[in-house]
Amino acid sequence: MILFKGYHWWRTALLILSGLLVVLVGTSRVYLGDHWTSDVLGAYLLGGVSLGIWLWIYLYARGKGVLAPRPTKPPYDRSADR
Repeated sequence: MILFKGYHWWRTALLILSGLLVVLVGTSRVYLGDHWTSDVLGAYLLGGVSLGIWLWIYLYARGKGVLAPRPTKPPYDRSADR
């Protein structure tokens, strides 16, 4: 749902809620004593770097024309109606 084109308020809300969930889960792991703070911060760093690399690859591929744009409507085959 986040990838739909156009600006909608729910798109921003989903992105904010997703980020908030990640932060709260990491915080709860430290609070419950399951992980050290350095573990959680390291995971945030690793996740952020990984996200950045994959985003760069995606934008690079899209800029080179490797990714085909989605058709707005699927082709309709009238021969199937007969």
